[in-house]
Amino acid sequence: MNNLISKNHKNDIQLTIAIPTFNRANYLNKSLECIVSQLNAFSNVELIVIDNASTDETYKVCQKYEELDNFSYYRLDQNLGMSASQYECLLKANGNYLLIFADDDYLESNGIQIILEAISKGYDLYAFNYKSAKFKQSALPIGPINSSKFEYGFQLMNHPSVGHMSGLVYRKNLILREAQKLLEIFPLKYFNSTRGIYGPAFTSLANNSRESFYEGRVIFSAEEQDALDYNGLSTLCLLIFSHFRLLLKLNIVGDEIFDYQMKLVSARIRRSYIRWYPTLNEKESIFIDYLLTPFFNKSFINKLIFRFLKFRVVKKLLLSFFDLLK
Repeated sequence: MNNLISKNHKNDIQLTIAIPTFNRANYLNKSLECIVSQLNAFSNVELIVIDNASTDETYKVCQKYEELDNFSYYRLDQNLGMSASQYECLLKANGNYLLIFADDDYLESNGIQIILEAISKGYDLYAFNYKSAKFKQSALPIGPINSSKFEYGFQLMNHPSVGHMSGLVYRKNLILREAQKLLEIFPLKYFNSTRGIYGPAFTSLANNSRESFYEGRVIFSAEEQDALDYNGLSTLCLLIFSHFRLLLKLNIVGDEIFDYQMKLVSARIRRSYIRWYPTLNEKESIFIDYLLTPFFNKSFINKLIFRFLKFRVVKKLLLSFFDLLK
């Protein structure tokens, strides 16, 4: 399988939409259709797919668009995790601004137009509103519908609903610089435990940026996970209790971002722990307990939840209750 390289060698690309993917051809096919349907109207926008060594029909899905002037497909020789494919998006992008878009999200029919209108304001960092794909046309926006300008980047990051990868647009040279600074400290594979390098790079950029902008109009719909499973819960715990603490100690993030993220994720951990702890096997329970000890020692309520769920009868009652809700 060969790379499919864009025939458009112009240097005036304003926006790059880059999709990292692995073995999700069905999702990718729908996502590409939503983007390509509006791509031809904009000569200053390019679309890139970074294939993390997929073994399914991903190449065939992308091959349909090889004649497009502003479409490129790159296949990695081996799967090195989501951090490698996301970083490749940074390296291959030619646009002044970059959107790393998830392969299971779907751009709205006017999504590109909204993004171009927003980035014409010239800020370094943008976040856009989105909705759930679960309810299709009836879905309400996830975030506030009013657009907002912020004096500091951390204010944007701490704005409600901001953080979804597909809703973040940044100056390509700045986000690449932040990623490269992180790679002077961490190996690239470290960021596989943080769901890729885009999040830490965005956090670092938000910590150092001045004016930023939140666009209240919806630009995409997202395939939302119905519930946070064991893997999701363990990743969430690792993210907040090791990664963000480390970023704070290294002065990569400030107190404003750290405190807000702690508050945001802590609430989700409590809900997820109650929902999923009863379903874990013995080894999973030991691992999650080890990760969550710093969290549950912080308050009386947390300690109570932690100890309460250790009783077998409580676990059985919760399992029965959640089974009834299915």
